Parts: sequence; structure tokens; C-alpha cells
Amino acid sequence: MTGTELFTLIISGIALIASFVAIYFQFFHRKTAILGKLLHINYQIPDEGFDQELNYSLSNLGNQEVLLNDVEYLEGHTTHGRAHDGYTVHKYKCPDSPCVLKPGEIKLLKVYIKYEKGKPLSSSEKRFFIMFVFTSVEGKSSEIFHDITKQHSKDRKEEKLIWKPFTLKDAAEEEI
Repeated sequence: MTGTELFTLIISGIALIASFVAIYFQFFHRKTAILGKLLHINYQIPDEGFDQELNYSLSNLGNQEVLLNDVEYLEGHTTHGRAHDGYTVHKYKCPDSPCVLKPGEIKLLKVYIKYEKGKPLSSSEKRFFIMFVFTSVEGKSSEIFHDITKQHSKDRKEEKLIWKPFTLKDAAEEEI
């Protein structure tokens, strides 16, 4: 066997392995990835039963459909999830939930919230979250928490945190 024949066999073997890897990622690899972002807070809303309207965008960056099956407005102490900490559910409304996010799709959501006892969020000792509950096509559920406590903070750095995008990878990816 000459050097040219050996070189040709090695290149052919590498090409064959690369094609098997490409086939795996194209047909068998399933990825669930969600990117969320708070876009706007509206304090003057026509619905008298609520104090704020939060406008979110949710993007499906994965390659499979994902069901957004619930959105909740919670009060608690940590972002670990319902199984780890006691949460209080406050009055909220999300007319855009439930919905299905197809791969590459962006959905706009409006979440209406009511302050507890009419006080702004920053005046409380507790933390306030908007929780998004997703279910993948494999039946796995995940919760993403977006901390909205610091929206009235006097510290601009703290207040900027609520505008930072959040992902499913940032959340605790535990099955509920």
C-alpha cells in the first residue's frame, strides 16, 4: 500500500465519521432551548383589576416544539422551584398561555399582575417572580423564573437585571 492510498483511506474514513455525526445531529439529537426577555412594563393599563402589564418575548432556539403550559406570578424567597420552597401565588392573568412554540418561533406574551395589598414590589422583604412552565415533546417539564423584584430599585445596576434575557439553561433544569 502506497502513501497516496493510505492518505486516501484516512480521508475517506474521516469523511465517513463526519457524515455519521451529521446524520445524528440532523435526525436524532433533540435540543430544548428557550430565550425569554422582558420587553416593556406598562403601568397604565385599561384593566382596573391589575396594577401592571408585563410584556415578554419567548423564543424557541431548540429544534423541537415546546408547550408553554402555565405562567404564574409568585412570591417567595428563592428561585429553586416549587418543590424546594413555599410560594404564594398572587392575582395574575396571562391571556396568551397556554401556547406552543415551534422551533425558531417567537411569541409575545402579556402578563397582568396585581400588587399584594397595593404596595409596589420593591417595598417587600420577599422576592417576586414570573414563572414560566414548559413541557417538551419528551414530557419533561421545566420552570423558568424571572425575578421582577428590583424593578423599582433606586440602584440602577439592580434595576437593569430585570431587563437581562433569561434562558432555560439559566433555570434549574429539574423535572417537576
